[in-house]
Amino acid sequence: MSTIPFTNQGYRVIRELGCNLNGGRVTYLAQRINTEDKVVIKEFQFARSSVQSWSGFKAYEREIQVLQGLNHPGIPRYLDSFETPSGFCMVQEYKHAQSLSVPRSFAFDEIKQIAVSVLSILIYLQNRIPPIFHRDIKPENILIDDNINVYLVDFGFARIGSHDMAMSSVAMGTLGFMAPEQIYNRQLTKSTDLYSLGATLICLLTGAKSGAMHTLIDEDGCIAFKHLVPQLSLGFIEWLSTMVQQKPKNRFKDANTALLALKPLDIVPLCVAKIDKTELEFTAGQIGEKLSQTITILNNNPETTLVAWCEVAPHSNDAPHTPHSHDWIDFTLRHFNGEKILCKVTIDTSHLMADKIYYRQLLLHTNSAVEIQTIQIKIKTAALPIIQYKQPYASLLLLLLTSGAMAWTGAAVAAVIAAILMTVIGAGIVVVDDIVFGAAVASLLGCFLGVAAGPIFGTFLSVMVAIEFWCITKAGISHIETINQGVNQITFTTNLKKGFSQAIGIVMVVLTALLGSCTGLVLKTGIINFWVILTIASTSSSLAGIFIYLPIYRRRLVGKYLKSEKRRIKP
Repeated sequence: MSTIPFTNQGYRVIRELGCNLNGGRVTYLAQRINTEDKVVIKEFQFARSSVQSWSGFKAYEREIQVLQGLNHPGIPRYLDSFETPSGFCMVQEYKHAQSLSVPRSFAFDEIKQIAVSVLSILIYLQNRIPPIFHRDIKPENILIDDNINVYLVDFGFARIGSHDMAMSSVAMGTLGFMAPEQIYNRQLTKSTDLYSLGATLICLLTGAKSGAMHTLIDEDGCIAFKHLVPQLSLGFIEWLSTMVQQKPKNRFKDANTALLALKPLDIVPLCVAKIDKTELEFTAGQIGEKLSQTITILNNNPETTLVAWCEVAPHSNDAPHTPHSHDWIDFTLRHFNGEKILCKVTIDTSHLMADKIYYRQLLLHTNSAVEIQTIQIKIKTAALPIIQYKQPYASLLLLLLTSGAMAWTGAAVAAVIAAILMTVIGAGIVVVDDIVFGAAVASLLGCFLGVAAGPIFGTFLSVMVAIEFWCITKAGISHIETINQGVNQITFTTNLKKGFSQAIGIVMVVLTALLGSCTGLVLKTGIINFWVILTIASTSSSLAGIFIYLPIYRRRLVGKYLKSEKRRIKP
């Protein structure tokens, strides 16, 4: 509280608003005695000043000089000035508002409104003839009332006119808010106050105290603020970065230019998009298969709405495509739920070469701080299903030898059994008829019947062995059927049914058994005639045809595929 009442000057002090001990400045809230209007009295006390009295007086005098010629709703009006035994006093219009240095929460649109209001005040000052430069814009010198009306105060460091823009002996301002040219006493420009305003807005957005603003300046002299401010719109962040550029030429040239650039911008915070997968890997089990995966995009900022779309990055081997269409990669934002987007990615491998690995990139565009995010995709296509079938030569040879051995053994056994039976029958006839010749006839008849019955019995046994062999080796022999299944998987043979069925596999086993039986009987009996040769030829030629057909058919399919591969997309 002032020790000297201002009643003689017509004012009554209500309370002290602030005190700058080093500067010897004390600010009071007072009231005019005759009108009861509230005013602000700024007293400069020489005794409390640690600086030269003359410099303090010049600042006091400069502020009065500046304020006397100003008439703007954002600048409290100059009302009066007078001397006191301890110093000088200046009276200004009182505004029921608090400085930005007082902790307070502002909405993002209110912050933009503050910036617009201060720029409007600066435009007014810069359009004066001569122009006026504040040189000490900081949170303490910007007042905000409950209706977000903005007032710029404290013109003690202000300069008037272009002649006053030249270098001076003393740098005036507040560290952390002074532009580089102001710190180093270089030529000031209309962009100098813009730097201070930008620093003030950064202070407001980050919650940093005015006295700590200089700590945000990095080794290059730039204000490092982007990691501290909320995820605001990219346009506003860029605008704010321009405001605090080190070189005046890189800033907006004046307040009007800065205001025009700010007005169309939206300060609303950006989404914070997070992708659950940054790499997608697809593996095809069949040629021409369509593969799908879903990526989830989450928005970690509930104050915003997530918007996203995806495109495939250009690739030298892909045909030209639009951002929203691709020949073999499809993506749809299939579900939207405010803060969550599910994007389905589908790969059509029918356009790709077999047994290859493809690498592509998806570019995810969002309205987030990171505008474009990359998703790596890897596609491994199915191997060519036209395999080289390994014929069961060993198994079929074993079946052939077994059948031949059974026919050989069966013929001998059947002959002996038949001879014994017929001898017994013949002996019976001899006993009954008492005819000796009957024994000889019976013996010859038994041998003949035995030789005739042997092939039949041997063939029967060999066929039974063949059936049992088929049951045992069915899994191996049935691989022939996989040729048909595999071939049908090739895109260009979808409508063709080639290869061997299970029935043909059984026939192949039976033919092998019959070939073995006939061979065994021929070796046993030594009987060779037209019918025997025809039987051996028919059974062996059918089997030989089966072995020859498969390699030829495979080669033809491979040739067709290689021809079609020229039209397919390369990795």
